[in-house]
Amino acid sequence: MGEQQKIDVTKLAELCRKWLPAFRAAERLRKIGVIEILNSPEFVSFADIQAESRYTVSGTHRIVSLAVAAGLVEKNPDGGRGPLYRATDRMRAVLAAKALTR
Repeated sequence: MGEQQKIDVTKLAELCRKWLPAFRAAERLRKIGVIEILNSPEFVSFADIQAESRYTVSGTHRIVSLAVAAGLVEKNPDGGRGPLYRATDRMRAVLAAKALTR
């Protein structure tokens, strides 16, 4: 039968704590329909993100802030008219992982 592999519960819990906020932030961003905008290689303005959102400015800002904290979205370090944001590779990985689990 082979050797039974033990599950490292501590590592599993750590992984869940690390990724759950990222999945939630990705889900929120998907629901407000800004993934296509954020996936642009160029940075896009918060005004453009808000235009595609069904939430208030403050609600959209909170979601984007959560996504930045989760490493899903990055803010343009050079500033510019904005703030300006774009999706990270981590965002693409999270969305791909969600698509595989469905």
